[in-house]
Amino acid sequence: MDNTGETLDIHLDRSLQLWVLLPITIVTILMNLLKRNLLKLIVREPPTTLHKTRDANLLNRAQTFRKNCFAVSKIQFEARRYYFSQGKGPLYKPPVRASAMSPLMNPDSLANQVLSVVINIIPQMLLGVWARYTFAGVVVCRLPFTLTPRFRPMLQSGLDIASQSLDLRYVSSLSWYVLNLFGNAGLLSLVSTGSDYEDILVPNALSQISMNVAADKVFAQERAAIQKSTHSCRLDDFEQRVLLMPLDQFGKY
Repeated sequence: MDNTGETLDIHLDRSLQLWVLLPITIVTILMNLLKRNLLKLIVREPPTTLHKTRDANLLNRAQTFRKNCFAVSKIQFEARRYYFSQGKGPLYKPPVRASAMSPLMNPDSLANQVLSVVINIIPQMLLGVWARYTFAGVVVCRLPFTLTPRFRPMLQSGLDIASQSLDLRYVSSLSWYVLNLFGNAGLLSLVSTGSDYEDILVPNALSQISMNVAADKVFAQERAAIQKSTHSCRLDDFEQRVLLMPLDQFGKY
């Protein structure tokens, strides 16, 4: 704000959208697509077998039941909990001596992690330098809504305004690059096919078993979690809750 307490409002040339905003957006999308394809080509997925795939599907099934047990009745919950948590049930695996090396000591796993970091970090840094110095001090757009002052470092990064009087709705070129970098996942899912490249880095049921993790330990943890889970069906006493509901609440459902 200035001395009068008012924020500075500026006029944006429409050519900024053509020569600054669109190039940053297009280059960021192309970079993410290139990273996705490079990760699929270079990063080698851990080897899997029929037994590991079957165990992963069973673990995924147990986790899905535990997270969504509120959607079944009390009788169904008790039957499925007994099925998964019984002593010799499907989640029981006899202890096996761990002969495989740690994932941190596995050369293939370590190489995949290094390649993933290199492919993700280096292009982001290079494009960040390009956006910072090529379009230094450029305001690319104006948001249609207001924000609090704590958002200024995120939206106006790279702007050299000593008085800090610029309206918070204006976005700098560097901040626009960062917003595109982390906010275009939905757009990437539309223009590309296959699983996202983050799936390689985020552990799932199959990776927990494939990354040299003992299946008996993973199953024991899931079995203990199912035993501790409690049932609270959302359909219990639904008729009573509807009858006691005020009339003005029916419009919300």
